[in-house]
Amino acid sequence: MRRENTADVLKEKKLILVLDLDNTLLHSVEDGSLSSEDEYLIQLREFVEDDRDRSVFRWSGMVTKLRPRVRAFLKQASAMYDMYVYTMGSREYASQMTEFLDPEGVYFKNKVLSREDCTAPNQKGLDVVLGEERAVVIIDDSRTVWRRHTRNQIEIKAYHFFGPKRPILDFDGNPLSDTEELESKHSALDNALGYLKRIHWLFFRGARYHDNSDGDVRRVLLRIADEMQQE
Repeated sequence: MRRENTADVLKEKKLILVLDLDNTLLHSVEDGSLSSEDEYLIQLREFVEDDRDRSVFRWSGMVTKLRPRVRAFLKQASAMYDMYVYTMGSREYASQMTEFLDPEGVYFKNKVLSREDCTAPNQKGLDVVLGEERAVVIIDDSRTVWRRHTRNQIEIKAYHFFGPKRPILDFDGNPLSDTEELESKHSALDNALGYLKRIHWLFFRGARYHDNSDGDVRRVLLRIADEMQQE
């Protein structure tokens, strides 16, 4: 099934992308841990954002902030990749976060994985993804949970909104800190998208991969790493 599904995905000129949730696409904390300043930041967001741009959500004793530009990232990545979500959170948490990110079920549909799907303690694994490892790219802020698949991973800088490293906004909801201003204008997700485009192009380029039978994203990622070291 993994081989057949990989072949179907490759025929559409797509690869498979596995995305972490916490600190990669969003930041969640317990509602009770919020300071008065955190509450102020949430109120500012709720005031300046309409339903279409909504980025802060409260649910079941938690509060979640989506990473800046995450919706644009998902839209562009979906044109090149068949996407999964994989979190060490519970299945209920994964389902709710996915609904915040993809309320119309355009990107993930039933491709949502949680800690209940893990086949090794405290480790995520591609054995539960319906695709061959040679066609799978992972984006996660942690390498420790992907020890079996480090060659498939792009490590992204962790995103934090609440707590001591949170951004400070003015009364109009504009970021005052350099960190959040940079994140809003050029998110780490933009950098990741650049890698994804490069990987996709290298994998499918030229006659060598006309049937995709010998393509392997792990070789592509290694080549990109070598190119970066030479720059």
